[in-house]
Amino acid sequence: MDDYEGADRRREPEGWHLDKRIPIATLVAILTLAVGGILHITQIRTDLEILRQQQTALAERVQRTDAANTQYLQKIERNLERMNDKLDRSIEQQARATRNGSAR
Repeated sequence: MDDYEGADRRREPEGWHLDKRIPIATLVAILTLAVGGILHITQIRTDLEILRQQQTALAERVQRTDAANTQYLQKIERNLERMNDKLDRSIEQQARATRNGSAR
């Protein structure tokens, strides 16, 4: 006959054991984590797409700014060349006037 009778027979073994049953709380926790993970990944993908669009817009803005700066620098160079030409003519006129005045 069995050595175990009554309450002793129904007693759980001590220590670790595996069971086929899953507690509802564990199942709810796993589902909550899975849904949270999916939502988090979706949010990351949305943020990534927004950042890509912002990067594209910023790159276009930098190109437009670079083109405008190039035009401004060329305009400044032209103005400086004109100022140098005027300054050279003024110096030549003063030199001629000085030579004409000292030649008298």
